Order: sequence, then C-alpha cells, then structure tokens
Amino acid sequence: MDYIALVPAHAQKNRHVHVHGENSLTMPGGHGLNQAIACVRMSHYKRDESALVGMVGEVDEHLLRTELRSHGIDIMHLRTTDEKTGAAHISVDPYGDSIVESHAYANDRLRPEHIPPLEDASTGRRPDLLLVQLEIPVDTVQHAVKLAREADPPIPVILNPAPDNTPVPEDLWAVDHLIMNAGRADELCRGSSFYSNLGTGSRKPGEYWDDASHFHDLGARCVIITMGQNGAIGSVRERHRKSRRRRFDSGALVASTPGSAVKDTTGASDAFIGAYAVEILRQMKAGEEEDISRAMEMGIKAGGLAVRDVGSMRSIPWRDEVMTMEFDGVDDAGD
Repeated sequence: MDYIALVPAHAQKNRHVHVHGENSLTMPGGHGLNQAIACVRMSHYKRDESALVGMVGEVDEHLLRTELRSHGIDIMHLRTTDEKTGAAHISVDPYGDSIVESHAYANDRLRPEHIPPLEDASTGRRPDLLLVQLEIPVDTVQHAVKLAREADPPIPVILNPAPDNTPVPEDLWAVDHLIMNAGRADELCRGSSFYSNLGTGSRKPGEYWDDASHFHDLGARCVIITMGQNGAIGSVRERHRKSRRRRFDSGALVASTPGSAVKDTTGASDAFIGAYAVEILRQMKAGEEEDISRAMEMGIKAGGLAVRDVGSMRSIPWRDEVMTMEFDGVDDAGD
C-alpha cells in the first residue's frame, strides 16, 4: 500500500512538514503490483496473462484483490497473513519529485515454499517470462529464479534490483534482463551511500557504460539503466560471444511531457519495466529477433506518461496512450 503526502517541499533535517487531509492519499502500490498491472495495461488489446505471487495483510486484502481482479490478473497464489500489508510512505513535492520509505511487513512472510511450480506437468502450461524484484525476501527471489533456470527450456528472467540499499546475492546477477535506475547503479557500482546526494542524473548517460559492463561481468545478458528525463542506456552481451557487446542509447529521447505536467515520478520505473517486458514478450511470441532498443523505447514512453498523475499505480498508462506518444530529443545527453 502507498501512503502519499503531497508536501510544499521535502523536509530538511530536524524540520517538521505538516500535511492537510486533502493532501494525504492512500492507494494500492508496490513494485510487484505496479509491474503486474503495467504488463496488463501495456498488452491491452491482445492481453497477455499476468499472475502475481505475493503476500498481503488481512486489512487490505479485499481492496488489493479487487484491484488486481479488475485487471484480469491471476491471484491464485496471492496469500494473506495477519501481518500488515507492505507499505511505502511517499512524499511528493510540487515538482513531482518523490522520497520513498518502504516497510516490508507482510512481504517478509513470502517464503520459498510459497512459490508455485513454474511448469504444470498436467497441462503443459508455463510462464513465458518471470519478473522479480527485491521487496520480498532474497531467498524467495533466489528460489523463483532457480525454478526458471531449471525449466526446460529455461524461462527468461527480468530482475529489477529494487528497492535501494538491498543486497543482491551473487547468483542473482545471471539473468536475461537486468533493469535498474541510475541511482541504484551509483549505489551498486560507485559505492555511493543510499543517503547521499548522488542519485539519478548524477552522471551523464554515457558515463554508465562501465557500470553496464560490470553487470555483464557478473552474469547479466541485457543491462538497462534508466535515467528519468535523460532517457536510458542498454547493453546486450551476445549469447555466444561474451566478449562482444552491443550498446543502445535512447539518445535521451524523452516522453514529451511538459515540466508543468509532472505530478509524481514514483511509478515511472514500474511503468518502464512493464512496457519493456511486454515488448520483449511480444517479440518472443512473434518469433522476431530480440530488439532491446524497441523495448527501451516503449519503456521510456510509458515511464514518461506515468508522471502525469499522483499515485504509482493509477498513473500507469494504457497501451493506446503509449502508442500515440511522440518523443522530444535532448541535445546534451550524450557522452
């Protein structure tokens, strides 16, 4: 659940910001829920089936199940506990910039044994793609990824190593697609403190290629680093030639959303990931050659549209909105 405060300015050290009732909002959210809904909204006309495996608290169970069902998401493996639902306390300033503090609560009770088999021997059904984050216990994520790797053939995995300041075990890096924002890359590769001022946009896009190479060396095949209004970079290690890598720079193509229209940036990353995942899945099902740049383009458009409303979930755009969006170029986003 997201608990949102619209503030005149983010609080400074030892300061107290008061929020009136009309500027305090509560609504569904969280990386897992948001990305599942983004996948549904981005498939829209030819809806891909999405399933969410998770743990929620009894108090919010009805609200969350109703929201997920309304999007046609399979919640057979969404479990309930007497613990509170995982929560994020979010403050959003007039420029749409947000500060998020999340608490695991029920998420911490999702254990490896709660992850269902990924292949149904009786029906032959299996997921085409597994999308995981780190808001649940790391050993549960490791178990899910292990099941995907052991499937025949292996199920592709997208890992979003969020939230920040969460350790990533060595065996999780070897995924098909690794997607993170620049602030997380700063933290993981540059040793910057989560609490420092070094965050998204601290370096130019071209300065993140070494970070991408580092993640390739750890085992990731495709590495995507997003940079908000500065677009994204992507790097792909050739499947059979590990020393050869292809680079894709969005050229800082950004969604043409005027600054005055930016209400809340919280859900942009989830919208990006959902759109990226759906495009990769579309290419797989169509038998097309993998086109990371196209998936990045869809992600950037979706992320750009997701800043127009307050609330990480309700701001996620639908496919028809994304397909009609145009890009604006940014001249100074190169190396």
